[in-house]
Order: sequence, then C-alpha cells, then structure tokens
Amino acid sequence: MTAGRIAAALLLWVGTAQAQTVTVTDASTGAPVPGAFVEWENGGSSVGGFAVTDGEGVFESLGDEAPGTVYRVRALGYREISVAWSHIAESGNRIVLQPTAIQVDELVVTATGRPVRRSEVAVPIETMGEVELRAGSAPGVDRLLSSLPSIQQTGQAPTGTNLMIRGIGGSRVLVLLDGQPAGGALLENRDVSRMSLAGVAQVEVVKGPLSSLYGSDALGGVINLVTRRPRDGFQADASVLAGGGGRTEAHATAEGGGEAFRYRVTGSWRQEDRVPGLVGGSDAFARVWDLRATGRGERAGWSYRSDASFVRERQRWPVGGGFSGFNDNTGLSGWSQVERSAGSGRFGLRIFGQSYDHLYRSARGDLPFESEGDETQTERLVRASASYGVALGSHALDLGAEASARRIRSPDKILSDEASDNQLAVYAQDAWRVGESTTVTGGTRGTFNDRWGSTASPTLGISHALGTSFRIRGSLSRGFRAPSFKELTWNFANLGAGYTVLG
Repeated sequence: MTAGRIAAALLLWVGTAQAQTVTVTDASTGAPVPGAFVEWENGGSSVGGFAVTDGEGVFESLGDEAPGTVYRVRALGYREISVAWSHIAESGNRIVLQPTAIQVDELVVTATGRPVRRSEVAVPIETMGEVELRAGSAPGVDRLLSSLPSIQQTGQAPTGTNLMIRGIGGSRVLVLLDGQPAGGALLENRDVSRMSLAGVAQVEVVKGPLSSLYGSDALGGVINLVTRRPRDGFQADASVLAGGGGRTEAHATAEGGGEAFRYRVTGSWRQEDRVPGLVGGSDAFARVWDLRATGRGERAGWSYRSDASFVRERQRWPVGGGFSGFNDNTGLSGWSQVERSAGSGRFGLRIFGQSYDHLYRSARGDLPFESEGDETQTERLVRASASYGVALGSHALDLGAEASARRIRSPDKILSDEASDNQLAVYAQDAWRVGESTTVTGGTRGTFNDRWGSTASPTLGISHALGTSFRIRGSLSRGFRAPSFKELTWNFANLGAGYTVLG
C-alpha cells in the first residue's frame, strides 16, 4: 500500500471517529422529541454508548459511526425503533419516531430545569397548555391561575396582584419567564397581572418548595411561563379583542426560519378601566405594552438561544381629595445561552441581565406632574450560570453553579438610597428511576451571599405509580427565607407614633 493510500485511510478513520449530532423528530409534526433515550452498538461489539436528547431533540454520539452501528431509540408515546447509521446518514442525521395511540406523559421543565416527564417529578405540579390558555382568554397571569386549587389571589399595596401558593406568597413565590425571573422582585414591586400570555405555550405551577434548585425565592413554589417554539417558514398573525370594563387588547406575532435558525417576535397592548388589586371605575385604568423576541438555532454541534423582553406599564387610580395616583413601570431583560453535548451528557452556559424601574406620583387630573427630583426606584440584576446534565444508567444527574450581582436604588426608603450584594450558588440533584413505576429524587443547593451569609437547602422526594391512573408523590425539603434588601436597610419614620426604623 502506498503512503498516499495509508494517509487517506487514516483520514477516513479519523473522520468516522468524530462525534456526530443527530436530531430525533416526530413523524407526524416534525417537532423535536426531547427526553428520548438512545443506545447504540457497533456490530454487536462492546463499542457503543447511550445518550438522552435535549430540549431540541438533539443528542451527540461518541464517534462510533461505522456503517454497522445500530441505534435503538425509546421515547414515551412513540414506537421503539432500531436503525443503522447508514440510514441515519442518508436521512441527514435525523431519526424519525412514529407516535403510538397512548396518552403521552406530559413534559415539564420547571421542577428540574430541563425537560422531564411529569410522572417523574416528586413535587405537585399543575400545567395549563395552549388549549386552556385560549379557552380562558385571561388578560394576565393572575386571572388565569386564580381558578387553580391551592392558589389564592390577593391585592398588594398600593396596587397590583399577588399569588399565594398554599398560603405562601409575595417574594417567596418565584415567577419565571422561560426559566428567568420576572422584574420587580428585588424592589418588592412584582405584579403578576402585568405579565401577558402572548406567545406562551404552557404555564407550569410547582406547588411546593424548590429552594434546592432556585434558592430562597422559591420557598413557596414556582410559576413558570414557557413560550412556544418558533415554527418553520415565515408566518404572521394578529388579533384584536374588546370586552367589558373597558378591556381592549391587540396582539401581533411574526416568526419563521428553518432548521439552522428560528425566530419569533411577539408584541401586545392591552388596557382596562381597572387597576389590579383595586376596584375599577371611570377614573381608573391600567395600560401595558409588552414585547418579546427569541432566536435559536444550531451550528457546528452547538445549540444556541437568545431572548429579550420589554414591558411598559402605566396605572392611574383615585386616591382621594381629587387626586390620582400614578404608577409607571418599565422592565427590560435578556439572556443568551449555548449548549453542547459532552460525552453522554449536556453542558450549558447562560448569561442573564435585567433592568426594572418603578416611579409613583400623585396629581390632580389625568396626567402626573414631572418630579422635582429623581424619585425613580430601580433594580439591576446580572447573572451567569453553568450547568451539566448526564444520564448514568437509571440516574439523571444535574449539576450547576451560578453567580449574580444585584443592586437596587430606592430614594428615601432605604439607608444611603442604594443597596447591593453579590451571590454565588452551587447545586446538585439526582433523579433515580427504580423500576418502571418509582422515581426517587434528591438534591441540595448551597448559597453564599456577601450581605446576609450562607445556607444549604436539601430536598428528598419520591414519585410512585399505583396502577395506570393513580400516583403518589411526597417530598421533604428545607428552605431558608433570605431577607430582602428593604428588610436589611429600612429607612422609615412614623412621626405620629414617634419612632424611626433604620436598617
């Protein structure tokens, strides 16, 4: 054999040893199939491996793509399939699964931070899909969820709506949009009524503590709005809605792209003759502008995604003596992430930034006066995180770390008008499938804060099926209620009672 032929053979061998990215899709819809378990072996030899598809239905092999390599794919709600690598390559590195006639176990992401079957989650979780969202026609998250068991809706001063899960509410119920926190929580001015449902595909409500994953903000539970995946090809739609109480809404969406990159932009506007948490009337109104955008795709074995959201709110309501109160709230947030298969697991990096401004004024008439000084309250948050998830036999292990810097400005309400902190957290959790009907979960999160100290939040849970229609869930968790900025730095005077609170 000549030297040239030997070199060509070596190059061919190196090429086949390189890892390959494969996408698993639904035969009827073309949608990706997350959570599918994939095993492969090379011609019956000991060379092989396994993987679990990520949220985009993608997995990465270990480089054993000889023509005789056989892949076996299993996913709940689909027929099991065995296919040779040669056929996968001919199909553009794609495996297509045929749905079966059974009811598919619902996938949720909030309880673990990645797509898992609902039956494997130990904590109680409620979900509302697109069918329920369209049927409810609720203008905001508060009125959509108020009908669910164990969830109570209460007003907060001076305006706004607070949701309580099993009696715990306020800043101890974490509200997320695609896994990222909603604005206003650091200022204790978060209002779930301002969050629209435009572009939302599913709402997940965890009725129990998730401090082991999200920290003290999730002591009472988690509400997560999961937006819809952009569709292929260009599509645009718009709608207008009008109802009683001065309710007027308008929504518009544009989306498109292909396999390499997809995007969606959603805008909405709504107004009502009522202010959340208060009785409506001719002198009251609330108006919200909402804009959300997402772009995601794959390139050279990496999957990436970037999201941005903007919200602008104006509220007016009578406060007595011919005066009206005015709230002006502006929020802007964005995040980007990249993910890549690493061995039989999945590694991800994410960075998130958020800005929120709140201004209260009072005046006679329909418009507020310009403030003499800068009375705007602001919050700023920057967070970076890394995660790794891997399937090891019957175990699904998730590891992660996140670092954040937080700052608020609240003139005349806290000492020095400003406060900030830095925080580092690490977490680990494991879901262990014991047979076909039982899943045992355990995990812990350690948080280190340079203002209030450190804490650990462990959890242990079990989910066990009794037959096909009944399941028992139980969990034991320890959480810590971290003090807020305002609790640590109060600047409050009650002259009538003759006392002042500092710190």
